[in-house]
Amino acid sequence: MNKENFSLAYFLTRPIFLGNIFSLVIGYTGSDALICFILGNILGVFFIYLLNRFSSDSKFYKYIKIILYILFIIISTYTIEVFINDFFLLETPKWIIIATSIILCLYASFKDYKVIKYTSIILCILSLFTLGITFLSLFSYIKLDSLTPFFTSKISSIFKGTIIYASLSTIPHILLSEDKIPLKEHIKYYLFSSIILSIVGFLILTVLTPNVAKIYRFPEYILLKRIRLFNFIENFENILSTIWYLDYFIFLTLTFKNLRKELNNNKILFYTIIILTPCLTNLLLVNKYFPVLILHKHLGLIATIFIILFGLTQIKKLFISSERHK
Repeated sequence: MNKENFSLAYFLTRPIFLGNIFSLVIGYTGSDALICFILGNILGVFFIYLLNRFSSDSKFYKYIKIILYILFIIISTYTIEVFINDFFLLETPKWIIIATSIILCLYASFKDYKVIKYTSIILCILSLFTLGITFLSLFSYIKLDSLTPFFTSKISSIFKGTIIYASLSTIPHILLSEDKIPLKEHIKYYLFSSIILSIVGFLILTVLTPNVAKIYRFPEYILLKRIRLFNFIENFENILSTIWYLDYFIFLTLTFKNLRKELNNNKILFYTIIILTPCLTNLLLVNKYFPVLILHKHLGLIATIFIILFGLTQIKKLFISSERHK
């Protein structure tokens, strides 16, 4: 196993889920959300295949990737700001939270790719360790009755939940398209990371119950509030939840690195996007209920459209290859 590639794939499977995505899927399907997680893992393998095989230098796909990277910056900026401002630094001005996060990830993006990989290994070990503590601490709170009855949702709702899970757990992997990870390894890394993500979803369902989970914007954080370490250490969730920041650190760092490459190291355009995108995100989305609701509801569809567009390059390559053999 390539530890560097595994750690990057691990962090890129998780970030978009922090916030509203688990509650969105559970809102559509209730206790059947677990079925969406399982089917999402299977469909996600196919999406990883399409992203892994993506290779195109055309201007059209270059613009598509730039748009996608800007969307990644919007999602990251919004989620980091809301999460930190709502649960940790309530009185801190939003622009300080956004600026410090952007500057940190921007600085890291200029480091050599090997440095980012080695850093991700250390952070991955820390993340997996805290996940183990979380699972063991919450094990006694699991109520399997929350998963019943099965198949009470419409097929269309289960399909929608599956698409959301599969697309949002795979679309960040486009950031690894230039890394040339062997397909079998990439699928293996994704499945491991996605199963861990499904375990988090399982804990949300069985500890919080579907009715409670679907009303919270950050059900993951509410889940951690149940933890009482050694029955007397409280507020331990604040330590565990800060690990989620690592997901966005790697996610945003690789986004900046890939964006700069797609812009052919055009510094003026690059820094214009880096400055304007977070500012517009803060202006148009933060503390705006309906725009955020619309964005979250359509994120799965948007991600799927991008994956299909990238997948078309594979179909084109197969078509060209068959023409040459004739």
